[in-house]
Amino acid sequence: MKKLFLIAAVAIMAASCSTSMKTYTATAIDTRSQLQTATTADLVVSETRISYTMRPTEAIQRGGEKNVINAAVHEALLQYGNSDVLVDLEYVLEYKDSKIESITVTGHPAKYTNYRSLNK
Repeated sequence: MKKLFLIAAVAIMAASCSTSMKTYTATAIDTRSQLQTATTADLVVSETRISYTMRPTEAIQRGGEKNVINAAVHEALLQYGNSDVLVDLEYVLEYKDSKIESITVTGHPAKYTNYRSLNK
């Protein structure tokens, strides 16, 4: 009786297990169409040279030196008239214990105006 019960239990367990295998083959769709536009704009540069100093946070410093420079330029542009770009950019990084203590960026703020398409 025990043998019959054991065989029935093994048969039920074996029947309840199943293995499934699924495969997926990706097919590439060749799309050779391109969308290109050419846009130009005027750049109005301020004659006033600005200077902005900031102490970068730990989060900004984790991104590296380029991230610190970009953050300082961004903040300077927001503070001085919400400009688009800082022309003739110069920056000075001050280090303390191999960490950036402060950064000073200087340059001429500029704004893009008169956007127009070259494609007619």
